[in-house]
Amino acid sequence: PTIVSQVLRTVWIEDNGLRSPIDRPSSISGVNEQPGLADIGYIIGRVDPKSKFRPNAEYDAAASLIELKDWTRAAAVLESFRRTYPRHALTATIPEKLSFVYLKSNNHAKAAGELETIATKHKDPKYVRDARWQIAELYEKAGNTQKTLRAYKVYIKQFPRPVDQAIEAQKNI
Repeated sequence: PTIVSQVLRTVWIEDNGLRSPIDRPSSISGVNEQPGLADIGYIIGRVDPKSKFRPNAEYDAAASLIELKDWTRAAAVLESFRRTYPRHALTATIPEKLSFVYLKSNNHAKAAGELETIATKHKDPKYVRDARWQIAELYEKAGNTQKTLRAYKVYIKQFPRPVDQAIEAQKNI
């Protein structure tokens, strides 16, 4: 038995007040016989949309998709997770994961947007400084002149030092 089938056997669903194990993934319409770890969230959602295991399973599915370098599906799962579970503790980690996924898929504008979210909340000034610079570069790569200029202005305002990088940012404006 695969890890997935072992996990699925341990997931219980409520059915008319009775608890019963899921014995075979193939018993679920539309699911492969031996699904990958990335499919667990989908399977749990189909079997029991209100399962307490669903958020973690979906989050783990996104992590598996990232590991598989399936950037499109990983982004979709992470975006869905954020919409579906806005108050879940794991939602705070979504911008970092999405920025990585968007960078890998060359979606520079979305990566910059996620980095902006991170930079506004992050406590480490060095991290924020680097992120602010990268935001400007990503918007530039995306061809968004207006957001590029705004990003460089934010950088200069927040980080007038080191002077040489602030001067470089000023030249880019």
